Amino acid sequence: MKFGKPIILITLLVLILILSSNITVHAGEEKEGGILSKRFLKILGDIALYVGLSLNGFYLFSRAAVRSRASLMPARAILNFHIISNLLLESAVLIHAVGFIDKAGSIEYASVIIILLLTLSGFIMRVIGEKRAKLLSRLIHGQMILSIILIVFLLLHVAYIKD
Repeated sequence: MKFGKPIILITLLVLILILSSNITVHAGEEKEGGILSKRFLKILGDIALYVGLSLNGFYLFSRAAVRSRASLMPARAILNFHIISNLLLESAVLIHAVGFIDKAGSIEYASVIIILLLTLSGFIMRVIGEKRAKLLSRLIHGQMILSIILIVFLLLHVAYIKD
């Protein structure tokens, strides 16, 4: 619970920034450059995808190493890195999603819902102390099928999205 309050604050700050910023570009209107351009938002999405796949793969590998007692890092440090990096990646994903909301289809909406579901279940496991809520969130968060579906949806998104 050492990082519970900073994680809550980071999450709230990211949500406030997303909701208060004017990221969306109206239909037919393309910003040429700068931080809110479509090019920047596309790069942000690419970074979130590839870094997210790499970091979560590293987390799974590290967790397996901890379980086999071959890890050089303590389990708590690996978990904290997983939490913080995924919160940062989720903020990049949400900014990317809001910027391209006019082009979003069912795969994109489903991907965001799965990402938010996994984040919410992870948040409940980390912060909320009630045993039944933790058990339910652990059941949701630990479902490998959700991660596989998310990866498939994201790869389909990258393969079939129209520029």
